[in-house]
Amino acid sequence: MGGEPAQPVSYDTRDEMFAFVRSQLDAVIVTSPSLDATMNMITVLGNVSSLLFYAYNALASSTAQLQNLPVNWVGFYLLNGAQTLALGPFQGRVACTKIKVGRGVCGGAVLQGKALVVSNVHDFPGHIACDGGSNSEVVVPIRAKSDNRIVGVLDIDSTNIGQFDEVDGRFLEEVVAVVGERLEFPLRPPTRPIGQADAPVAPVSQTTASAPPSPPPVVVHRTGVAALPKDKDLPVEVIPEVHNIGGWEFQFTQQSRIQSQQEQEDLTKTLGVHAIPEIVFPINAFRMVHRQGTPPIALHVDAHSILRDAARYYQTDEYRALIEKDVQIPSSAAWKATPYATFDALVDWAWRHRYFGFDPTASPAQQLVEDETALIDWLNNFA
Repeated sequence: MGGEPAQPVSYDTRDEMFAFVRSQLDAVIVTSPSLDATMNMITVLGNVSSLLFYAYNALASSTAQLQNLPVNWVGFYLLNGAQTLALGPFQGRVACTKIKVGRGVCGGAVLQGKALVVSNVHDFPGHIACDGGSNSEVVVPIRAKSDNRIVGVLDIDSTNIGQFDEVDGRFLEEVVAVVGERLEFPLRPPTRPIGQADAPVAPVSQTTASAPPSPPPVVVHRTGVAALPKDKDLPVEVIPEVHNIGGWEFQFTQQSRIQSQQEQEDLTKTLGVHAIPEIVFPINAFRMVHRQGTPPIALHVDAHSILRDAARYYQTDEYRALIEKDVQIPSSAAWKATPYATFDALVDWAWRHRYFGFDPTASPAQQLVEDETALIDWLNNFA
């Protein structure tokens, strides 16, 4: 996963090396508003140390073997919030600071909850090319001992095609099992577990072939906010977790979300809620069916059903009586004469998260949409 600036193989003078490092610092020391302070510190310090490590080695020896290692990157990405992998400690070139769950080999390993062994990364759908020199990769999820949640991944890259196989995957699972056993991970997301149950390591071409044929898989499309075209759709197959107990069938599907701009627009028209957030919901879909009844008794909870409940509550007198004081919109005296100018329940989510910037200290919209850890207040309060 490493990625490097255009660093010379050698330097004629120390001043030349100093000049190169200075030219790269602004690009390397960049914090992200969607990561907490601790994670930003770890990420930035790791990249700075990598920059200096390779620069000083290039100065010391123009033939340093570090320039062309067959295994070119080894390191960790840690979950910081429910949907973001942040760069952790590593050895190798300057690397991508954050990866969204579901994207690339690292994000795919978290979403599927299993090790991924990729012989040729250029054939992997949605591969993130932080380092064009990487040709194969193995990624193994790390689970916390306390609750078996995925808290990060171990990622190893190679410039060789086919460098890793299932034997490497099983060995690295042993390594991360010890890591998960011995360490505390305070940065793991508190909102929900991520990743399916433990599964044997398989090459990427077999990761879905061995899945149970029933029930049918749920296809989740990775999308970001429409204003950010860099987030391209990446279909990821997610196998629902199903339990049958005493005639009841319980099904859990992770990553419940609004999947596309069109779906968001359709919900806006159907529900009459004009401020539906376009960020990932930190919840799972849950379905419960009793097969004995005629018709079967069923309960289904997902992002859409919660939105429907919230929309109904928005139309009640109770909502206006209890919430109106919190959604007063600053406006001129003339504008206040209209019935909809100072109060609109349909912008409740935007108001609570200061999406429109009413607070002078509010973050720019670009930072807000990158922050996928924000909770949706009315999902918790009104559903």
